[in-house]
Amino acid sequence: MDDRQIRICFQVFLSMVMIIVFSFTGEPLVLIGGLLMASLLGYLVPSGVHFISNVFGQLVYGFFSSDDSYEYRSFQDDMDKAKSLVRGEEYDKAIHAYREIIQKSPLMCEPRYNLAQIYWRAGYPGLALSEYNGIVAMKDQFGSTHPLVLESERATEELKSMLSQVGKESLNNT
Repeated sequence: MDDRQIRICFQVFLSMVMIIVFSFTGEPLVLIGGLLMASLLGYLVPSGVHFISNVFGQLVYGFFSSDDSYEYRSFQDDMDKAKSLVRGEEYDKAIHAYREIIQKSPLMCEPRYNLAQIYWRAGYPGLALSEYNGIVAMKDQFGSTHPLVLESERATEELKSMLSQVGKESLNNT
């Protein structure tokens, strides 16, 4: 839900509450004041929620470049296109799209992580491992508690284990 939808829902909710209060009190000033308050709070609440969620996220995950950064917004269309290619299972095109985003903006974590996941889905575990390692290597820039860094560390260990098992099995089969 975007801010506009939250604002409208909140305003409708408060308006309904004020109509109910008016039906019990019969005071037209209560209704008018309540509707004005609903409109005002409808504009303030989404901004407050956004502010609080950003502060909480920074306290929990550290100060890192959020999705609201200028850099992310400038590539939003490219990110949306790449994600739609993944949904359509056009992995080769999605890989190309994410590589272009990373080339334009190498310090963004999300495209690197998404590229690693696509490599994994497309059957390129070595390339996936390489991307995950790249994210982990840049954890000083992203923050060591960044969720995608933590997930990349986990995925790196999992892929290393899986690849070593495959290597052992291929040696045993020869």
